[in-house]
Amino acid sequence: MVRGLRKKIENREILSFDDRDKKVVQITEKDVNNIRIERVWRRAKNIIFDLENDTALIFHLKMTGQLIWEKCEGEGDFCLRNRRGGGHPDSAWLEKLPNKHTRAIFYFDDESVLYFNDIRRFGWIKVIQRSKIKDQNYGPLFNNIGVEPLEGELTPEYLAEMAERFSNRKIKQFIMDQSIIAGVGNIYADESLYVAKIAPMRLAKDIKNSEWLKLIKSIREVLEQGIKYGGSSSENFVDAFGKQGEAHEHLLVYRRTGKKCPNNCGGVIERTVIGGRGTHWCPKCQK
Repeated sequence: MVRGLRKKIENREILSFDDRDKKVVQITEKDVNNIRIERVWRRAKNIIFDLENDTALIFHLKMTGQLIWEKCEGEGDFCLRNRRGGGHPDSAWLEKLPNKHTRAIFYFDDESVLYFNDIRRFGWIKVIQRSKIKDQNYGPLFNNIGVEPLEGELTPEYLAEMAERFSNRKIKQFIMDQSIIAGVGNIYADESLYVAKIAPMRLAKDIKNSEWLKLIKSIREVLEQGIKYGGSSSENFVDAFGKQGEAHEHLLVYRRTGKKCPNNCGGVIERTVIGGRGTHWCPKCQK
């Protein structure tokens, strides 16, 4: 989502703003009107617009949120073909906007518009001072979020140190702990451990340095593949161009119980439960 929106709204000026839901939208016109967006990025699942006045808009989509960018160019009031954005798909992708689920509207200097929609109203928009940033953490909002998996902070030394703090934590639970690594969910945990050939029920404290290196590499590989194919939650999410994800078509072990191991090792994918989450693995490859 961020990669797609960045191309459309970075360095654009917000001319005006329409607040349609005081519960969801926790900002005012003076926070955004006539202010340029310097940078679009994210921290974990928070979408962040850095503004030129040393503040930042933070969006969280929660369960049903959407950010839909639209620019009408000679197509009248309905311009689905020129929509960009992402979030959980519903009829908003096929309707004229704004609709009854639109919570906020941002109008830009190139006549484009950004809609924040949310059916269940769990999402939110907040503004904070960028001066509160510390090591890329926005104050109290992000204090309990771990390192980004695609950044250099994720190192074998860091993981080994954290593993000592959680001596009885299984590796599957360990890499899914958002206070340790931000962004590795159930699907990608299974896939990463399979690629690294590490059994998901092993204790994190027993992982060797060479295995940490393999695991970091595999986490990055499977996440980049997920991004490349638009995400694996094909029924619940859409990418920056309004398409459903196709990453589920490229998964190796997740939900492949009973099928032959893709490594042709002679093993069969099994399913177990770790930390309350369905876990898929190959007993032959993942010793």
